[in-house]
Amino acid sequence: MDFYFPKVKYSHAIWLQDVFLFLVLFFIILFRLHPALLYEFQRPLFFTKWSFLKEHLLLPGGLVDYVSALFSQAFEYPILGAFLLTVMIGLVSLFTRKTIHALWKSQIHTIHWIPGLFLLFLYAHYEVPLSLVIGNAIVLICIWIFFRWAPKSTGFRIGLYTLFTGLLYWFCGGPFLLFAIYCAIWEWITAKSLVKEVVYILIPVVWCVIGPSFLFLVLFKQSIINNLSIEATYSPAFARWGFLIFFPLIGFLTFIVQAFRKPLEIKFHRLRIQTWIVGTVLLLCAFSVAGWIMCDSFLARQLMLLRAGRKNHWETVLRLGKTPSIITPHNCVQINRALWHTGRLLDSAFAYPQWNEPIGLIPNRAFCFEYPETASYLFFELGLISESLHWSHELMEVSGKTPETLDRMAVIYFLKGQKKAAQMFWKELRYTLQGHRKAKYILELAERKDLLEKDKNLQKLSSLMPKFDFISIGYPSDRDLLFLLQQNPGNRMAFEYWVAYQLLEGDLEYLWNNIDKFRAFGYNRIPRHVQEMLLLYAYLSKWNQPDKLKPYVDNSNVQRFSEFERIIMQYRSNKSSAQKALKQEFGDTYWYFWMFIRSGK
Repeated sequence: MDFYFPKVKYSHAIWLQDVFLFLVLFFIILFRLHPALLYEFQRPLFFTKWSFLKEHLLLPGGLVDYVSALFSQAFEYPILGAFLLTVMIGLVSLFTRKTIHALWKSQIHTIHWIPGLFLLFLYAHYEVPLSLVIGNAIVLICIWIFFRWAPKSTGFRIGLYTLFTGLLYWFCGGPFLLFAIYCAIWEWITAKSLVKEVVYILIPVVWCVIGPSFLFLVLFKQSIINNLSIEATYSPAFARWGFLIFFPLIGFLTFIVQAFRKPLEIKFHRLRIQTWIVGTVLLLCAFSVAGWIMCDSFLARQLMLLRAGRKNHWETVLRLGKTPSIITPHNCVQINRALWHTGRLLDSAFAYPQWNEPIGLIPNRAFCFEYPETASYLFFELGLISESLHWSHELMEVSGKTPETLDRMAVIYFLKGQKKAAQMFWKELRYTLQGHRKAKYILELAERKDLLEKDKNLQKLSSLMPKFDFISIGYPSDRDLLFLLQQNPGNRMAFEYWVAYQLLEGDLEYLWNNIDKFRAFGYNRIPRHVQEMLLLYAYLSKWNQPDKLKPYVDNSNVQRFSEFERIIMQYRSNKSSAQKALKQEFGDTYWYFWMFIRSGK
C-alpha cells in the first residue's frame, strides 16, 4: 500500500505492474499449466439447445455455470484458453484494486494481485471450474459499478442494492455475498447509519431464504456455496480458504485504514518506491512457485497422455510414455495403442515401460470402471463394438454426453443396424460446438441412405467386426482376441494383440507352435520381439536345430542374443549386477523383460 504518490507517476507504476504480471501470468498458464489439461480433467459439457440453458436458469449461480461451460470450450485451444483464463484472473485483480481504492480512498499496488495468486495455485491442480473466477469477476465489477454510480437517495440506493443482490444471487450464486459485505461496509463509511447497516445485512439473508424455499429446487447450503472456492475440497487447501477469506479481510481492514489514516500516510509515503519494487518481485516469485513448484506435474503428465490418446497423437503418447515415473496399467494401454497405430507394437513394445501383466494390454473390469473412455476406445478399435458400447454408457454416466462419446455411440448403433438410435445420438451431437458440423453432414448422408458407402472410416470399422458380436466377462484373457480372429481372420490388430498377450504372459511354447500364423497375415519378416522369443525358447528348451530358425530370425538378433547370454553367464550368481550390465544395451528386448521384469510377478 502507498499513499499520496504523485498521481500520474503512481498511476503509471500501477499499470506497469499490472501489465507485467498479466504477461507473466499468461505465459505461466500457457507453457506450464497447459489450458488443454483443464479441459481434459474437467471435460465441461455445453449444448446450444434451449433445454440445456433452462436447466441452468433454475439454479442459483446456474447462469455463471452456463457461461463457464461455454467459455471452457476454449481450453481445447491452448493460446485462446490461456488468454481467456488470464483475462478472467486479470479482471478479478483489476476490480479488486478499484474496489479497495473506493473503500480506502487511496491507490494501492501489489495487494490486489493476491486473489489472482490464489487462483493460480488452485488452477495449477486442474480441478477448479472456470465458474469460480467468472462469478467473482462479475461480482467485483458490480461492486465497482455500485460504488461509482449508486443514487444519492437512500431509498433508490437500497432499492438498487436489493435488485443487484437478487440478480447476483441468481446469476452468480455464492459470490453475491461478497457484494453484500462490501456494500454494507461502504454504506457504513459514507452514512454511518446502524439502521441502514441492518437493512443491508437483512436483504441478502432474505434472498437466501426465499431462493431455496420458493424460487429454486436446491438446498440452502448449495445455494450459498455454489461457485465459491469452498464448494468442493479443491487443492491446495490454503489457496481455497485464502481466496475465500481475502475479500472479507480487506473489507474489515477498511476500518483500520480509516482509523489510522494519517500515520499510515506518513509512513508509506517515504517507502513508496521500495514497496512497489518489493511487491512486484514478491509477486513474480510467488507466481513462479505456483506455476513450477505447486503445479501437479504427475497429474499433468497423466492428462497429457490421456489427451494425446484421445486425439490420436500417437507420437506424443510414445514420447510421454518413455518416462518411467508414470508407469501405470492405463499408461501401458495407451502406449500399446500408440505402438499399434504406428506399426511398432511387436517391434518396440519392450522399449517402453510395460506392466508385468496383460492388464497393460487388455484392460480388466476394474480398469474399465476407472478408465471407461480408454477402454471404450480400445474395444472400438479392436472391433468389439458391443463391449465398446457398454463402456461408452458407463462413461456417459460419469462424464456426461461428451462429443466424442456421442459420436462413438452413434457409430456403434449404426454398425449394429440400429439406425434410429444412431440418428438420435448424432442429433444430440449436432447441439455441441465441436461436433455440430460433422453431425450435420452425417445426418444428411444418413437421410440419403448412402452413409456407409461414403464414409471410409465406417467401412473399415465394419470390416473389423466379428460376425457374432459379444461382451467380455471383463478379465484380461486372450479368449476375446481368439474369438475375434475366428470370426474375422483378417483382423490384424486382434492378431498382434494376441501375440503381445502371449509375450506378456510368457507362453513361449504356444507362440512357438503358432509361428506360421504370421505368414497368413502377409508379414515380410517376423517382428523383432517375436524373433527374440524364438531365440529364448530355443535356448530354454535346448533345441538343437538352429538351421530351422534362419527363415524366422535375423542374424543380427542371433549375435545380440549370444552377447546377452554371455553377460548372463558372467554374472550368474548376481542377478542385480547382471540387470545393471544389461539394461542399457538390452533393456528394450523381450529377453530383458522376461528375465527381470516378468519374473518379478
